[in-house]
Amino acid sequence: MESRLSELRRYMLPAKLDPTRSYTPREYDRTRGYRLLVHAELEACLEDLVIGVANQAFKSWTLDRRPRQCLIALLAYYEGNLGAVPDEISNAGSSTKPLRTRLKVARDNYVTWVRMNNNGIRESNILRLVLPVGVLESDLDAGWLQTMDAFGSARGDTAHQALRTQQPPDPTAEYQTVQDIVAGFRKVDAKLSALAK
Repeated sequence: MESRLSELRRYMLPAKLDPTRSYTPREYDRTRGYRLLVHAELEACLEDLVIGVANQAFKSWTLDRRPRQCLIALLAYYEGNLGAVPDEISNAGSSTKPLRTRLKVARDNYVTWVRMNNNGIRESNILRLVLPVGVLESDLDAGWLQTMDAFGSARGDTAHQALRTQQPPDPTAEYQTVQDIVAGFRKVDAKLSALAK
């Protein structure tokens, strides 16, 4: 992701970031494009990471049956109905699902939601992506979440408002925001990597 963001910086932002912040209309439009493309890269990367964690944790569990924080969280956040605990062993297969099936259903439902329904990197999107794979609220930096939320909001304004109603984005500020996001993203990536084991 970081190499792609570096490419976008080279392709989209002015070669020299002007301290007086005097840019041409073309440079402002390219900065808007930078914002949109960076948002897409961040969203895709986070989605790929959380799906990778869910899939790897499930695969590892099928091999060694060791409990994993990711799988516990997937079950805890699963909103569907998996059935009750059986009353007797002879009825176990009739109205309930075995643990392997429960985990697979929760994982598959989560992966489908991420691929089909996630639409952004606002705070609510991030929480719906990372909490169900075992990231704790305390693992997330509140400042980073606010920066992500503001960036996601700015992306929405850029994508959905008429140009005449938008404040031109400052290339210098936009670049610095992305650098701050990437710094926080590294911590989230490290936490997700640890959960995949």
